[in-house]
Amino acid sequence: MSKKTLHEKTISACRASNGCRLELATLLIEVQDQEAFGYCASFKEYVNQRLPIGYGEARELVRVGRALKELPRLAEEFNRGGVAWSAVREVVRVAAPETEGDWLDIVSKLNCRDV
Repeated sequence: MSKKTLHEKTISACRASNGCRLELATLLIEVQDQEAFGYCASFKEYVNQRLPIGYGEARELVRVGRALKELPRLAEEFNRGGVAWSAVREVVRVAAPETEGDWLDIVSKLNCRDV
């Protein structure tokens, strides 16, 4: 495989991963909001006993997913692969709907480590 093809496939996999994370976050929010825990008594118990991810990861997905509902442009940019998960996790801590455009400009100019 050529280096160019390898790079293109890697970018494509990153984009697919972002989409999967966003979908999982949306589903976990619904499980939490609807209290759809099955036989489990809590969201934490449900995640720990029924899902192949840790509770900390699930909690972070829910936190970021809820924030992205208020930041649709950032969510779209993340979904299309233009912003990395690690950057999105940090930006949603401080971004607000009024500052979303400013934060999109900032993250487009920085690498993940600098965000």
